[in-house]
Amino acid sequence: MLFIPVLYPPDPSAHQDHKLRMPVWAVGAIVVVMLALVGCLGFCVYKKCINKTKKPKKEGEEQKEEEEKENLGKLEFSLDYNFTENQLIVGVLQGQDFAAMDMGGTSDPYVKVYMLPDKKKKFETKIHRKNLCPVFNETFTFKIPYTELGGQTLVLQVFDFDRFGKHDVIGQIKIPMNSVDLAQPLHEWRDLAGGEKEVQEKLGDVCISLRYVPTAGKLTKVQLLITVYDYDKLGSNDAIGKCWIGFGASGVGLRHWSDMLANPRRPVAQWHTLLLEEELDAALKAPIR
Repeated sequence: MLFIPVLYPPDPSAHQDHKLRMPVWAVGAIVVVMLALVGCLGFCVYKKCINKTKKPKKEGEEQKEEEEKENLGKLEFSLDYNFTENQLIVGVLQGQDFAAMDMGGTSDPYVKVYMLPDKKKKFETKIHRKNLCPVFNETFTFKIPYTELGGQTLVLQVFDFDRFGKHDVIGQIKIPMNSVDLAQPLHEWRDLAGGEKEVQEKLGDVCISLRYVPTAGKLTKVQLLITVYDYDKLGSNDAIGKCWIGFGASGVGLRHWSDMLANPRRPVAQWHTLLLEEELDAALKAPIR
């Protein structure tokens, strides 16, 4: 007997039913995802509406509030310009209620005066020991042509002197010269703003050898000041830094002097770190305790 296979074409309707059939768990997952998207969209709309009702803080407002809370004191100063001599005359008059920087609740203030951006010429007032309301009454002169003055800023920076460490910044006043009418003298009080601490410059070290040869006289209250200069053939030589050895010095400067006296007729060498000229000059002005 011969069997002949007969092939029937697939039923199209049955194929479509199989293709459109979807598991129940897949349908549930799609529903959950859709609900989550709708919820996120609603939350975003709600947050946006709430934020519109709030008054946004201006840039730097928080920083301004912190500065207002911190009272650093006031400084009285004067400005005048001599058009004949091309001189800006700065008067540092007095301070009031300076912030106490020392453990005893006081400060040893002095004022550093300079122009930005060059900072080449700096002046300093005398140091007033343990005084939060010092009277300076000192005048400093900058020789600057009037045409160049508008691009510069006058800085009055108040420091607390520390003989044995870094001088702390109490506060400062910055005065852009293009904001000042120099047609007439200016005389006013201003609040001190927080001053940025100056980064200590690495000026270098110098090795110094001392030898003490005793004689009939004695070495009493001797101060040895050594200045390292940058030689300039065309102009004035600029001081790189200074070191102080002997009476009134501290740290290495005092120890080197003591070692020299304790070892007469023998050379005693010691490395000394150079200090900024203005800092050492301020230390020399202060009374030695």
